[in-house]
Amino acid sequence: MLEYIKTPFKIATLIRRNPSPNEIAFGVCLAMFLGFTPLNGPMAILLMIFFLVFRINRLATLVTLPLFKIAYLAGIKGLCNGIGVALLAKAEFLTGFWAWLTNLPILALLDINYTLITGGFALAALLSPAVFFIARIAAIKITASSADKLKGTKLGAWLGAAQSTSAPGKAAKTGLPSMLRRLKVANVIVIVVALIAIQLTAGLVISPLARAFIVEKLNESTGSRLMVEGLNVWPLTLSISLKGVKVFDNKKADTRIAKLDKASFRISPIGLLSKRVVISSAGLSGAEFTPEGVKDATFAGPKGVEAAPKAAGATPFEAAAVLKTADRNKDLTGRVWQIVKKAFSKSSAEKKIAAKKSAKKVTKKVTKLDVGEKVEFVRGSGSRLLEIKSLSVSGATLHLDKTVAVSEAAVKIKGLTYDPLYGTDIGYLRVIGDVSRSGSSIGKVDLNFNKKVTSDKQAVTLAASITDLDIAAARPLYERSLSIYGINGRLTFDSRTTIDNGAMDSRNEIVLRGQNVAPRNQAEMVFGVIPAAALCEAMNSVDPLKLKFDITGTVEKPEVKGLQDSLMALAKPYLQKALQKKVAGEGQKLIDKLLNKAAPPAAPSSETAASQDSAGEKAMEALDSLFKK
Repeated sequence: MLEYIKTPFKIATLIRRNPSPNEIAFGVCLAMFLGFTPLNGPMAILLMIFFLVFRINRLATLVTLPLFKIAYLAGIKGLCNGIGVALLAKAEFLTGFWAWLTNLPILALLDINYTLITGGFALAALLSPAVFFIARIAAIKITASSADKLKGTKLGAWLGAAQSTSAPGKAAKTGLPSMLRRLKVANVIVIVVALIAIQLTAGLVISPLARAFIVEKLNESTGSRLMVEGLNVWPLTLSISLKGVKVFDNKKADTRIAKLDKASFRISPIGLLSKRVVISSAGLSGAEFTPEGVKDATFAGPKGVEAAPKAAGATPFEAAAVLKTADRNKDLTGRVWQIVKKAFSKSSAEKKIAAKKSAKKVTKKVTKLDVGEKVEFVRGSGSRLLEIKSLSVSGATLHLDKTVAVSEAAVKIKGLTYDPLYGTDIGYLRVIGDVSRSGSSIGKVDLNFNKKVTSDKQAVTLAASITDLDIAAARPLYERSLSIYGINGRLTFDSRTTIDNGAMDSRNEIVLRGQNVAPRNQAEMVFGVIPAAALCEAMNSVDPLKLKFDITGTVEKPEVKGLQDSLMALAKPYLQKALQKKVAGEGQKLIDKLLNKAAPPAAPSSETAASQDSAGEKAMEALDSLFKK
């Protein structure tokens, strides 16, 4: 605009444009908004964008802005602050509204929670209708008065001729839209080149140089232990590329729990505009996950020091160690059951539901500033510092045991969030891969997990299938939890489970082929009745062996239905055979002897002997009837 006042010719050019009264009035209103708000914040930047982009009379804005700013400094500033305090800090019924508004995209960046900003904007909005009509009337009168004075003068004749030649109906037709005719190709080229330079400089020069600093600050803020060999940040596409990433145990610097070769993340612009880090999509390749941890002394931190995380609650990478439990004596099956009981019990569901409800509650935190106040609206569940909407992992390796792993796995995760107060949470997980031992495939696994928390329920659905698992090679995963183990054979397992507030409903099927199973302990009894040896003999005689059972009750007290009856029916012939062979001889004599000791002494007779034999037979029949039920 300063160019217009450099020469009389340019002033005349401005006058010849003959702005409408509405444009002048809008320019005065914009000057009032700029005058009643601080000029050193994002709100002022937004108003300046309005100044440059929208069709207003900029000269009117520049002329009247000093007047509004003088009035603001003379006393209206205090009025603006008072209005802001009343709206933000004192109006309790507006708390929910402000919590919603200050988290909306773009608006979250405008410092609406500052009393001077909100108060000044509210006062300007309140006065805008009156200022607009006053400015419009004044513009009409000034324009009419100026036009009367110019009549009959050479300047007036020149302005009239200029306006007639620039009329829209007589404009030269070039065949191009008016917007394109106003574009300057040279300026467009300069802007494109500048953007490309910014993208390449940030991605290839600045971010690699700042890699160590960025990783260090990330570790400090989250309490994690990360190491990154390569980092490229691409600002225009809001994407990040990583390579050589290692995740270490947050308590042991020389223990690595995960690593990956390459990773790429795309950040949601809507999330950034809401002051949150939301990763819309992420892809990982060459991932290796070792819950038990492996020795790795490459972390550039204090060695052998127990380091607690600085952030409150769990670190965002603590989910990587979810299979680590306090009870090291349990195998994977036992530890997974411990995790299920802890994560999906009724008490855990109640905590999740309470957290869901508390997330709706908003508290205000007021901070006194040198001028004005800052009012923060904090939700009850804290704030999600990190949210990944979708994460895909290809070619992953998940170590289940020192020798057994899920390899060449495809992993899909949705709704991965990190809250400093409640730690890490996952809404959806899908894992498909090969189960391998010492590098050789011993089966396939397909796991599908989905969790949803509402205001009154935590609903979990879990579908799991294991196909053609070598039960001998997978023995380390289950041998401490079951009474039997596999010498050879293949297992196929299919399970469909729902858990609602700790209540279970699970449908399961097991198919064994070519199996040869043996008891872990020869003297052990299954269900307190069936000898493990007899059960294994019965199971080995049926190929393929199909078992179906349901699990109901609660996670804390599950009730297995159908399995005991199936195994009892399966083992009954072998138990009857064993009774006939072992008990019919010596066992019956022993029973007869016990009965004879209990009976009073009497002279032997044929009737007495017959009755004793009958008693022994009845005892055998009673024992045998146990397996006929």
